[in-house]
Formats: sequence, structure tokens, C-alpha cells
Amino acid sequence: MDTGNSRPLVGRLTEQALLAGFLTDAGERPVLVDVASEPGVGKSRLLAEWAVAARTAGATVHMRAERSPVAALRAATAPGSRQVVLLDDLHQADADVTSAVLDTLRHPPPAGIVLVLAYRPRQTSPSLLAAVGSAAPAWAARHVPLAPFTRTETATFAADRFCGRHRATCFEDTDGVARYLEVLMADCQTDSCRSGPGNDSTIAARAAAPLLAELHRQPDDARLVADAAAVLGEEFRPHLLPEITELTLPSVLAAMDALLADDLLRPAPEAGSFTFRHPVLRRACYAATPPGWRLAAHQRAAAALRRCGTPVTGYAGHVLRAVGTGVAADVSVLADAADAAANDDPATAAVWYRAALDLPVPDDVAAPHRPALLTGLSATAGATGRFTECRTALQRYDDLADDSGPAGRLVTTALWRAELARSDGDRGAARQILHTALRLLPDQTESTRLLVALAAEAVSGGVLAPREPASDDLDSSCDDALLATAGGADELLRAYAIAVKATVCLAAGGLSAARRGSRAAAEIVDGRSDAQLTGAAPVLIALAWLEAHLDQHAAATRHFGRALAIGRATGRWPVVLDATLGLGGVRLRRGDIPAAVHLATEAVRLTELVPAAEPGAAAWCLRSATSLVAGDPVAALDQARAAVTAIGDATLSPWYAQARESLAAAQLAHDDLAGCRRTLAGSDRTAAARPSWERTAYAALTASVALAAGDGDAARDICQQAQSAAAALGLPAQIASAALHAARVAARPAEKLSLASAAVTTAIVADCPLETGWARLTAAEALIALDEPHRAAEHLDEAEEIALRAQAGALCAAVAAARAAAGSAAQQTMLSRREFEIAKLVSQGCTNRQIARTLDVSHKTIETHLGRIFVKLDVSSRAEIANLVGRAVVSARPARARSPRAPEPAGARPTAGT
Repeated sequence: MDTGNSRPLVGRLTEQALLAGFLTDAGERPVLVDVASEPGVGKSRLLAEWAVAARTAGATVHMRAERSPVAALRAATAPGSRQVVLLDDLHQADADVTSAVLDTLRHPPPAGIVLVLAYRPRQTSPSLLAAVGSAAPAWAARHVPLAPFTRTETATFAADRFCGRHRATCFEDTDGVARYLEVLMADCQTDSCRSGPGNDSTIAARAAAPLLAELHRQPDDARLVADAAAVLGEEFRPHLLPEITELTLPSVLAAMDALLADDLLRPAPEAGSFTFRHPVLRRACYAATPPGWRLAAHQRAAAALRRCGTPVTGYAGHVLRAVGTGVAADVSVLADAADAAANDDPATAAVWYRAALDLPVPDDVAAPHRPALLTGLSATAGATGRFTECRTALQRYDDLADDSGPAGRLVTTALWRAELARSDGDRGAARQILHTALRLLPDQTESTRLLVALAAEAVSGGVLAPREPASDDLDSSCDDALLATAGGADELLRAYAIAVKATVCLAAGGLSAARRGSRAAAEIVDGRSDAQLTGAAPVLIALAWLEAHLDQHAAATRHFGRALAIGRATGRWPVVLDATLGLGGVRLRRGDIPAAVHLATEAVRLTELVPAAEPGAAAWCLRSATSLVAGDPVAALDQARAAVTAIGDATLSPWYAQARESLAAAQLAHDDLAGCRRTLAGSDRTAAARPSWERTAYAALTASVALAAGDGDAARDICQQAQSAAAALGLPAQIASAALHAARVAARPAEKLSLASAAVTTAIVADCPLETGWARLTAAEALIALDEPHRAAEHLDEAEEIALRAQAGALCAAVAAARAAAGSAAQQTMLSRREFEIAKLVSQGCTNRQIARTLDVSHKTIETHLGRIFVKLDVSSRAEIANLVGRAVVSARPARARSPRAPEPAGARPTAGT
């Protein structure tokens, strides 16, 4: 459908289909469609689409842009063919148009007329709203409240048009309103976007023009009041406006009435406060104010707010932007405001720290503040993912050579140096930084944070650093952290230490201790509000990863979700990325492939906001895993290579091995066995050095490689060891996965069926849909080999249903291949193994006596078997037998194996030397 707009219409499928229904169903009454929406939602675009659809359907279309509304209404009411009248922006209609519409609504035209009225309810006259609302039953009336885009539709609109920062927040920044999205999209190309958060004095003028046009239609006093309101911020009280505008209070209130009537301002939730219709509108208004007047207005606003006793965070922004900024007192104001905002709004705090450092004040005035300002800047910049700025601030702090600061400052700088080193993949440097800081803080309360960080450093992002899972130094760090937090006032820090210790226990196979730890940490965390968790989101992440490894998917999803919400609300993009990665991993395990793909794609995009080696490798590994499950090995290969590139040569990072194993899995799926083996050899991590939750997956990968290389015995040995390890751990999901992979490499069909059946049962108990589907497929393959096509078909049907529900393309393709194999087997004629041997010898031209001597049986026996073969194959000559054998339409029925023994209980099998 061509509407003259180069961008396709996003969503609105129901609305587009609505007019088509009215056009095809004439009915006995005229049709009234009233489209009500907030400003900028897209009603004009929808009407343009409807106009094209109506013309395509053969209707005569009258639009307000093509003739006057009054003339359009008169033309439409005349007898004739099917006619559609589209009147947009009815809230701006003059008295003549309003009168004509009211008259038409009260005196309906004949059937065959479709009248579409689009308007903003807040700005439309009550008489017109009442007439539209009471049009039925004379009209076939349909009310269409046009809503903003959903989050999914907003992401579709955004696609690749936004920078990383705006793409991550576009729904929250615009509420899904199309016009504001267009302003934001244009803003990505301006200097204000590249300069980062905190700069709202520039905006893409062309995109903001429709918003500014609404403001410019206002009287001079109303425009001045709007400018002053924009200077005050998102929410303001009217008593400050007279001082900023230098107007009298009655003039200000009259101007506000005009702005409220035109829906430019709205009452705020707090009584006595007001706000702009939307923050994007406020920003457009602010950017359009004269720069000189704006500086003076900020100065007046700062003075007024300070006199009112407003907290420093309420007027620090005005101090920053006021004319004459640069006095000594401003440094203290900005520093105090930044300290107060650092926890709840680190992005704004970083702006204030940076501004305080850059103020043109004498050096002797600024010098005492610099260590604290640089410490605060490093922490807030790091918390928001601006790692380069964090690193620069730490370097400037080092250049001060100030060792006389409080212990808390040393701890903060050490923690962020370690975090930067860890993010870059240098786990050794991170540990060294923390150890060094601990030595400088003997018997200090602040050292508790360092002890917890030292323990947590080895367990982050759901992976364990490349060391033995039960190594003494790791256990010692965890025990020291728990001891240091015992009885302390910071319960969240203790929850962090408990979650880390429990994760280390699980890595070494301590399931019971891990479950106790997860319960204890969850009890602390769940008793806190989101506001209390704002600065402690890593606790949620650590706990959620522990729960994910324990297969507590609901709890993990809840805690990852809380961390995600807190991270988005406060602009903590590293937390948002960690939570997105965690949710993606849980969705993948739960078999929700579309959600996992979406989250993995979002994680890759978020790496633009968190540019470091480990986050990049983690995001690409998850994306590669989702592509493999979705059945796209080519994409998985490219994505795994991106993971290897992201981590580089950081061999001390666990993601060094993870990235290479992702690449090996993708290469194996791409039938590149040689490349897979080379890559796997370079992962530089033994199976014993892996945490318990990784061992089954690693065994599956190495067993698949061995099987592809033709070494079935090695594959079966690997899977047997994985089964023993999974049984010792005791997690149903791991047991099911180990049994599944053992079934896939089993040599005999009966053994394959037994293992696959056990995997199906355990996977259902563990609620692992994908493992259930693959296990049913494996069972079906075994049943096909055992000549039980009906039972095989049942398993294939179940596997296909799971694959379709999860949209698991790889499983879908495997089920289709199994069905094809089953169909091929069904077309073959099954002979006994002895009959098949005789048929093959017949096809080679052997006589009955030669066959008898070869098989060491009597001539009479060969004649008996040959008679049965003639009957089964429905042939009458030896030449026909030879033809069927040569075309492979004859096969031997597999030998039935004896029923396998029940599995022995753990520890029952004798070991060497017993």
C-alpha cells in the first residue's frame, strides 16, 4: 500500500482492517468512526492509510486537505456511490466546521456514507464530544481509541535507527508515541546525543517543528510562561514562575490557563504541581528558548529554589546552567548534589561531578574537592557503563598522589579498578588490585566490601573464573567474606556473600549447601524494596544466577527482572546487560526461543553502552546459542566468531574458553569437524576445572565431536562419565541432559531407547521442554531402528509439538529428517537377517549349493529360505531379487537386544582394586 510515506506503518493491524469491514458491509445506516488519540500517536498517518485503502476499494474519498470540511460533508451526503469522509484534527476546527459536523451528526446522511472523525479528546469542545458519543443508534458508530505503540512495536520502529543509549531507553523516553520517537531518532544525529546525558539545550529542530508550532501559536505571555516552565524542569510549582518570567502572578495564571486548555501543560500527580504534556515537548521548548535569557532564568530559578529551602539536588542543575557559574560556592553545591544523587541517578550525578571538576575556579579552591569528586565520578561513570570516563577519572585520581583520604575512598577506587580489569578479562589483575587494597586496610570495617568483591570476582556473570572450583584460596575468600559480614549492619552485603559462597559450593557439587544459601540470600533480598536495592543490584544478579544454575527458573526470572527494572530506572547499563543476559539464558533453558533470541539481540545492542571484553563475549555467546537452537548455524558461526574477537587474548577470563566452545559448537553444526577440533583444543580449560553446571554441556560437545570423528567408544565413555557426575550432583535437568546425550551416542538401538526414555521422564520432571523434545526424537530414532514405527510416530508427534511451540528450528529440522527416515524404512521390505544374507548372495550370482557352502547349511535349508523370500518380495525370479537388493528396497530386520538391566544405584558398581 503506497501512502507516500517511505517508512512502513508499524502495527495498527486491527485499525487497518476496521475500515475494510465497513466498506464491504454496507448496512442500513451510515457509519461513524471516531478516532481519539493523544497528540503524536499517529492518527493522521492512519487516516492516510485508510484513504488509500478506500480508493483501492472503489470508494469516493473526501479529505480535509483536499477541500473544505463543509464542502466535503455536503458532497458526501449527496446520493451516490460508497463515500468516505476523513476529517482530521477536529479539535482545531473553527466554528463553521464544528457547526457542519454537529448538523451532520444530528441529521444522518443515507446509508453508504463512512464518516471518520479524528481528534484529541482533551482539546475538543464538550458539545462535539457529546454529539459524537450520542450518535448511535442513528449512526453505526465505532469508537477507536488509538493507543501509543507497545514496547515491541516501539522496538520495531526503532530497529537500527537509534544509537545504543537511545535504543535502550526509547520506549521509556517516548511512551511509544510516534512523534516523540521521530524527534528522538533525529536527535541521535545531533551533538546533544554524542555529548551524552545531561545536555538538553539542543534538539533536532526539524523533527521538533510540529511541537514548537503548537507553542508558537500561543500568546506572548503564554510562550514566556512555557519557557520558564521548561527551565524549571519536568515538574514545577506556579509560585516560582513570576520571579523567572518577571510577570505578575495573575498574568502567569492566565497564561497557564491557556497552556492547559491547549494541552501543552497538564496537572502533575502531586497537588499544586504541573508538568508538560510530555518530557520531549518540554525539551523542545527548552531548546527553543533564547540562550541568553535561559542563562539568566536559571540563575533566578536557583536563587528562588534556594530561598525556599529546596534540597540541593533540586537546584544544582540550575546552578550548573546559570549565568556567572564559577564561584567557589558552586563547587560545593554541585559536589553535594552529586553525592546525594549518586545512588538513585548516577548518570545525573556523573554530570554534576564532571561539571564541578571543570568549573573555572582558582586552583586553591578546587584542589581540596578533587579527590572526592574524581572518586565520585569514577563510581558513577562506571555504574552507567561509561568505562572510558571511569578509567580516566581513576588515572586523574592517581595523579593527585593523595593517600590521606578516608578508607571509603580507597575502597571505592579499588573496587572500580578491579571491575574495569575484570570487564577487560584480566581476572588476575582484578584479584591483585583487591588483595593490595586489603593489605592497605588492616582491621578496617570498609575492608568487608573488598572481601566480598574478592570472593565475587571469581563468580560473575554466571561463570566461574578458570581455576579449580573447590580451590582453597576461593573457599578461603568466601569464608572470609561471610565472617566479615556476620552481624554487620549491611544485610544486603551479607546476602551477596552468601550467594557467592553458595555458588562456589554448587560449582564443586555441593547441591544441599547451594540450596540453603539461595534460600538464605533470597530471604534477605525479598524483604527489601526496589528503592533499598538500587545500589545493590549486583546482589540480585548473583542470586539470580545461582537460582538459574539450581534450575529454580521462576525465582531466577523474578530476581533478574527486578535487577533489570532497577537498572533501567537508574541508568545502570552494566546491570541491565547482566540481567538481560541472565533472562536470555533462562528463557533458552525454558524453551522460549523467540524471547531468548530477543533478549540475546538486546544484549548485543547493550554492549554499545557497556564497551568491554567480557560483556561483549557473553552477549555474542548467548546470541550464538540462540541461533543454534533456532536452526541457523551460519548465523551462529558468525556470532561465535564475534565472541572470540570480543574477548581477544584474555586467557584468564572464563569467557576465553566459553567463546571458543561456542565457536566449536557452531563449527560442528556447520559440518566443519576439523575447525571444531582445532577450536576446542584452544579453549584451554579441562573438564575437571569446570563448575558442575557446565560439565554436562561440555561433555555433550566433546562426545559429539568424538562421534563425528568416528570414535564412538570415546563418545560413550565421555557420556558415561557425565552421567555419573550428573547423578552425583542430583539436579534433574543435568541428569536428563546427561541421559539424553548418552542415548544419542549409544551403539545399540535398545540401549538408545532405554536411555532416551529415562531422559524423557526426567526432563518432564525438571520442566525442560527442549531436552524433552530431543529425548523423544532420540527415542523415536531408536524405535525406527527396532521396527516399531507406530511408537516412533507417537514420539515424533510429541517432539514436533514441542519444537513448534518453542520455535526451535534445529529440533524441527531433526524431526522432519527422522520422519523422512521412518518413511524410507517403511517403504523397505524387511527380511530376517538370514534371509537378507541369502538374498545378497543371490544378487551376487551364487547358486543354491554355493550359498549353502558359504553359510554352512544344507541345500534344503537354502531352498526353504528362498521360497519365503520369493513370497515376501512378491517376485518369481532370482534376477528380480538381485534388482531389489541393488535398489536398496530390501533390508534386514535389526536383531532385538535383551532387555537392559535396571540402572544400578549410585556407588553399587565396583571400582578398580575392589
